[in-house]
This record gives sequence, C-alpha cells and structure tokens, in this order.
Amino acid sequence: MTGLKVKCKLPLAGMKVSISQNNDCSTEFSIITGTRSFTLRAKNKEEFTEWVNTLQASIKDYNSRQMTFLHKNNIPMSASAEPLKIGREAPVWIQDKRVTMCQICTAEFTMTFRRHHCRGCGKVVCSACSDYKAPMKYLHFNSDRVCTECYKYLFNEIEDPAYGMVEMIKKEFGLSNEEDMKIKMIEIQSSFKKFGQSSGKKVKKYIPQRLKEVTANDSDSQMSGWLLRRSKGRWKRHWFVLKEQVLYAYKASEDVVASESIPVLGYEVEKVPESEYDDMSGESKFLFRLVHPGQSPLMFATDAHSAERWMLSLQEATLLK
Repeated sequence: MTGLKVKCKLPLAGMKVSISQNNDCSTEFSIITGTRSFTLRAKNKEEFTEWVNTLQASIKDYNSRQMTFLHKNNIPMSASAEPLKIGREAPVWIQDKRVTMCQICTAEFTMTFRRHHCRGCGKVVCSACSDYKAPMKYLHFNSDRVCTECYKYLFNEIEDPAYGMVEMIKKEFGLSNEEDMKIKMIEIQSSFKKFGQSSGKKVKKYIPQRLKEVTANDSDSQMSGWLLRRSKGRWKRHWFVLKEQVLYAYKASEDVVASESIPVLGYEVEKVPESEYDDMSGESKFLFRLVHPGQSPLMFATDAHSAERWMLSLQEATLLK
C-alpha cells in the first residue's frame, strides 16, 4: 500500500494536452478536459517528455478507436475536435504569482485588493471585473463566478439560437418534452447574475498606449523570460519580452500591461567583463548590457545559456532592417 488514493478520474474523451510556450517554464504542461483542467510541472525535461508523449499517445489511441466505432456504426463525428470554447471545458487557472494586476482593468493587486479566478477563461481578475455569475456546460449548467468578458459571451451564447445551446441542454438533462425544455431554459437564463459595481473597485491610473501594445505572454515575440536588471545600485527581477525592436519589462509573466518599454534600435550589446562583476551569486553570474552614446547602460544578469540567447536576439533587434 502506498497511502495514495484516487481523487478524480479524467476521461480521455475530449482531453487536450497543452505545452507551455514560455522558455522559463519548459517542463510545464496543461491537461484540459470537460470537467477539470490544471497545469503540471515535471522534475526535469526527461520526465516532461515521457508524460507528454504517453498522454498524447493515449489520447490518439482513444480517438482512433472512437473514430473506428463511429464509422463502423455510421454515427456522425461529435464536435469534440472543435477549438476550446468558454464554458464548454474547465479552464486552466493562471497562477496567482504570475499576475500583479487584474487581467481586464489592469488595477494592481494588494494585500486587501484581492485576486479572483474567472471560472470561464481562468484569468486572474479583481472583484469588480468578476462580479458576475453565469451557468456553464462543463458545470452541468450550474452557475459560477465569471469575468465581465465571459459573462457577455455566455449570455449571448444562451440567447442566440445559432450557438446550438438548446440541443446541448436537451442532451445534458435528457429532455424531450417542449414544455420541460422551456422551464429548464428559463431556469438557466435566470441563473445569470450581474451584481453591479463592486465597492472595492480601484481607480484606474492612466497607462500610456505603448505599454498596452504587448502582453507578457505574447506568443509572437522574438524572446521572453526572467532577467535580473540593475537599477539605482540594486538588482531586481523582471519579466522581459522582446518584440519588434522594443524591450518590454513586466512585474510578472502573465501581466497584460508593461511597466516599461525600451526601444533598442541603435543600442550595442556587450558582455560585461568579470572584473566588473559585483555581488552577483548563484546561477545568475553572466552579465551583459545594452549601451548607447549619451545614455546610462542597461545592465542585465542571468545564467550563461539564457544570456547567450538574449544577446543574440538583442543584437539582431538593435540593427536597422
């Protein structure tokens, strides 16, 4: 006996495995199902590869057997291959520590201005931006807390016949009688709740448009990851994204607004001689800097492997194309 017990069983039907595109989270992957979704982190790359390959092979084998059965019995394929839709599958929650601000209104979180998770999309949002409840298919049409964006989407989905929610509800509750269906629809529609503006809403500060152009998790960037940056004699850890010759700095890896943007065109990238190293310790012993005539150099630190990749990407970005 190991002392372990099964907490829940996840069906292979409709299961998806999503691999993180974040270079700093190379051993993370998410399991997404219609009932529950979550993110896992392997101890190393070998364990990560073994888990992902095994899961994907099992899903592929299940789908292959399912397809054979459907063709054999002349049953049309279901919509399980459709892209993820809000409310149909449990979302993967974004981790609290990867966000410093509401992912909708950008108000910064504090000890008293708390984080909440939207049960529709998994975003981390403030109380005012999640002051809603909506029924969702993956919750068997029970209602739960959602953000303002998901509320609008789900409300429109239940009201618009084009989304086919009537058939889904009939199937979910085994309804064949039209009168029973009308009653159930009224019940589901009435479970949409909009509680109004929260008293805890923070006043939004002005944010320049240039800081809103790129999010911290932008998948189309040349480079992204954690770096230590020296400022006013101190080293501080920031998440950086390099895109279209601009280096964006963030407080966390899932923030939707940058704290700073630095156009790097015209800068030179230099490796810092070891004779100039200060009190750096641990793995972040490789220093490099961006220098420009007439400006203070921008000093960064990370491990040697990451530094090499950053320097190559920055060197390319500093050149006029």
